[in-house]
Amino acid sequence: MCTENCDTAENGENFSIYFDILNNKIILYRGIIFNPSDDYNLEIVLPDNLTLSTDLPVQSNIVFAKVTGEVRNFEVDNNIFTLSENTSGEIKSFTINRVGIIDIN
Repeated sequence: MCTENCDTAENGENFSIYFDILNNKIILYRGIIFNPSDDYNLEIVLPDNLTLSTDLPVQSNIVFAKVTGEVRNFEVDNNIFTLSENTSGEIKSFTINRVGIIDIN
């Protein structure tokens, strides 16, 4: 049985990640252009002990191509985001490759 998400994927929607560095949150959304008022957005507000950083420009996004999941307009120098745990100092880097796979370092 297919859900709304499956229907959307079958219709060829792009899905994207919006990195809101200033507000320490990540938002998953459909489409190419981020619309903060879209009810479909999935907002992940990071807890106070985590800090988000990225090599992408502030308030930027990564768009995944419909069906294939490949990163649209992929740039090898703009594909990493980092989460830092403020108390322990532990840092995890997440690298998104050309085909949309995320590796944790």
